[in-house]
Amino acid sequence: MTDNMNNFPIKLKEVRLKLGLTQLEVANVLGTIQSYYKRIENGKVPPAPTYLLKKLSELFKCDFTELRDIADEERIEFKQREARKKTAALGLDVSDAKHAFRLVPVLNSISAGKLIDYTDMEYPTGWADDWEYCPEETKDPHAFALDVDGDSMESTISEGDRVLVLPSTKVENGQIAAVVNDRSKTLKRVHFENDHICLTSDNPKYPPMFWKKEDDPKIIGRVVRVVKRV
Repeated sequence: MTDNMNNFPIKLKEVRLKLGLTQLEVANVLGTIQSYYKRIENGKVPPAPTYLLKKLSELFKCDFTELRDIADEERIEFKQREARKKTAALGLDVSDAKHAFRLVPVLNSISAGKLIDYTDMEYPTGWADDWEYCPEETKDPHAFALDVDGDSMESTISEGDRVLVLPSTKVENGQIAAVVNDRSKTLKRVHFENDHICLTSDNPKYPPMFWKKEDDPKIIGRVVRVVKRV
């Protein structure tokens, strides 16, 4: 993979076909899903994270350091391209630095209505099927987005909207957060009490929920931005 490797997705496909491998076979080796690897080859998402590049280098029998360096360059170019597209789509001046964006992964959906099952596997590290833009000044390296399912946060957040979540940002009383316990995950306003947390909806038809210590509540992160999807 040393000759004219100036387009990471194209070269990945060339090497894969030369080895006679399908996208599914490569995805299985990487321990991920075919649709995600397909997006890498199509240039729809940034190049694979380091731990997957290591597996790719072993599968493709190429130098890991070289592959990583090429992927890092392509990742920078990808984010710059996508940021320019976003800025232009918003009708902003692409030369204005204050309108810079970066990409964060969309990791899964979250309920803003009925409770839905939750498992740690819904938050895999380092990859996603989709990506969302957030302002460049959002420095939290663990920032991610979630798609909203349900209407309990109307009219602040509608079903189908996408929310930006910052795990490293403190959640204060009354702020909206993504919250989980040992059974469920949900999007609510959080109110901290002595021995429990109270979760309230902006839609008055939904009553408050009370999670006690034995429910093992956890704050995933604070919602800081809503991306309207309709």
